[in-house]
Amino acid sequence: MFERKTRWWNDQKAREWEEWAAKNITLCPECRYDDYVAGAAKLAREASAIGLPALQGSAKQITWAEYIRAELLADAEQYLKDSWDTTRELDDAAIKARNEEVLHALGQILVQIRHEPRAAWWINHRKGDGAQLLRSIYRERHPEEMEL
Repeated sequence: MFERKTRWWNDQKAREWEEWAAKNITLCPECRYDDYVAGAAKLAREASAIGLPALQGSAKQITWAEYIRAELLADAEQYLKDSWDTTRELDDAAIKARNEEVLHALGQILVQIRHEPRAAWWINHRKGDGAQLLRSIYRERHPEEMEL
C-alpha cells in the first residue's frame, strides 16, 4: 500500500483527481520503475534475438534507450513498408524510379542504424517517429538534394 499526496485549491478538481488516481495509479513509484526496467530487459532480449547489438551506456540510459530504439525501429520499418507499397502503385515511371532510389537509400540507413549500440545516440534521436529519423539522416547525407 502506498499514498500519493497532492494539493488542489478547488474541491471539484480534487475529487476529479482522486477518482482519476484511483483508476490510474495502481503501482507505487518503485514498483512502477521495476516494471519499466523489466520491460526494457524484455526489449533487450527481443533485440538480441533478431541480431541487434546490446546497448552501451549507463543503466538508466540503456533502460530508456531500449524503449526508444524499439519504437523508432518499428515506426521506420512500417514507414518503409507503406512507402514501398505506395510506390509500387505509381503510374509515372520517372517518379516511381526516383521514389525507389530514395526508398533504397532509406532502407540502407535503416540497416545501419539498427546496429547503433550507443544508448545516448538513441536518446538524442528520440524526438519524432521512425520516418522522421530516416528522413533527417537522409537529409544529413544528401544535403545537395535539399538545396533550392
